[in-house]
Amino acid sequence: MMGFEINDKTGKQIDEEDQENEMNGVELISMFTVMEIFSRRRVSHEAEVLGVGSGIAFDIEAEQEGEIKVDLTKKADQDRTLRKIKQLSPSLVVVSPPCTMYSAMQNINKNRMDTEICEQKMREAHKMLEFGVRACRAAQSVGSIFVFEHPRHASSWAHWPLMKLARQEGVYSATLDMCQFGLTAAGEGGGVVGPVKKPTTLLTNSWSVAQAMSQTCKGCARHVRLEGGRRCRAAAVYTRQFCGALLNAAMGHPSVTPSILPKGGQRGKSPSAEGGCERCKGYTHSVRACEGSEGSRALQCIDSVGHA
Repeated sequence: MMGFEINDKTGKQIDEEDQENEMNGVELISMFTVMEIFSRRRVSHEAEVLGVGSGIAFDIEAEQEGEIKVDLTKKADQDRTLRKIKQLSPSLVVVSPPCTMYSAMQNINKNRMDTEICEQKMREAHKMLEFGVRACRAAQSVGSIFVFEHPRHASSWAHWPLMKLARQEGVYSATLDMCQFGLTAAGEGGGVVGPVKKPTTLLTNSWSVAQAMSQTCKGCARHVRLEGGRRCRAAAVYTRQFCGALLNAAMGHPSVTPSILPKGGQRGKSPSAEGGCERCKGYTHSVRACEGSEGSRALQCIDSVGHA
């Protein structure tokens, strides 16, 4: 696969089609590459820190170099993003549409919201969710690994386009708790209050990724509840442990060359991750697959069954 990085010296764009916009400065090179959609640069930044690759991000809050400002409720920006997936064929595409309108808390708040405003926000949420599914399919069509992430209990999983993707042959689900990847909540003074469970589900076309990322909590004494906008917003940012584990899992995919592993690194063990299953000591497990209620493939670590 081909990759991309920011060319600070020339500021030139390989793709002539978008030379006039803020995408200039993206140069094709041969390395592991990440494209993040609906997110700032998190996974791609970690790839650079670990020295294993590079990447770009498409998000409405984009501010930094390597981040492309787009409104993915708009067809023009959706088409532009899909075009970039097909042109660049990134190694890994991470898709994380906003989940606010699908959360349990939002279902309570809907009763307090103006009906017209609520319906408009829900239409926009559906547009972004459906585009996220299209982005996954576009990634799959060019041989990229895709990872779609949403909270485990979000009502989005009952939305037909996402259900259809989950039932597709060759698509696997991974169940995980973000506390296993170092997610914590901060107090008013900035200190760490405790771990945040944040149950999460991933859909991916990579068995390696699904296997490695299936990490559920087995022993946190207590979890901090996500109450209030500040904590919820903070919890939406992927931890370095999560990014490192995801990168390492993707690099274990058969289509990815071993030459991209960091020096001294090993497949299945994240260079930046600590914790995880106490018995398994890492992110490579023996797993068993079962058909879920919606036909998706759920994974469970056989080694960790029955131990806390």
